[in-house]
Amino acid sequence: MKKIIRLVLAVLLVGVIAGGYWYYRSHTATAASTTTSGTTYNQVVQVKQGNLDATVSVVGALEAVQSADLAFEHLSHTTQLASLTIAAGNTVTTGQVLATVDPALYQQALDQAQSDLAAAEKTLTDLKKSATALEIAQADLNIAKAQYQLQKAQNTLDDLVSPDLLSLESAVADAQ
Repeated sequence: MKKIIRLVLAVLLVGVIAGGYWYYRSHTATAASTTTSGTTYNQVVQVKQGNLDATVSVVGALEAVQSADLAFEHLSHTTQLASLTIAAGNTVTTGQVLATVDPALYQQALDQAQSDLAAAEKTLTDLKKSATALEIAQADLNIAKAQYQLQKAQNTLDDLVSPDLLSLESAVADAQ
């Protein structure tokens, strides 16, 4: 921690010295280039080639701009990691594999989904093809049977709700 503080202070000290030197040079160059008569003088300076390095060291904590929790909605249970290729603090790149999981459960879910898809496609194919005359006749017969059973049930219900009292009394008298 003390090394970091010393480094920051050293960088600040170098910055202050460089700023003071720049300020001194800019004001003395302006004063040298201007005389009391208003005449301007130019100063030619030889250019030197070199590298310019600037660094800033900061102490603190980094936080990701965005993050996401991994969730697999189609499976309600957990699975074990097969491998973990990174550690906390590692730099990662787009497309890099971070971890792998045991694929058995996911393969089972994929197989089930493919089976469901095949069944749905067969049903769709069956629904798209035209019905034959025999299938239409069978459907009409089933409708007629259902209507007959409905009418029979309605008649039985009507007999229970409003019975024919005369015939019932006659039946009782005959039984006695």
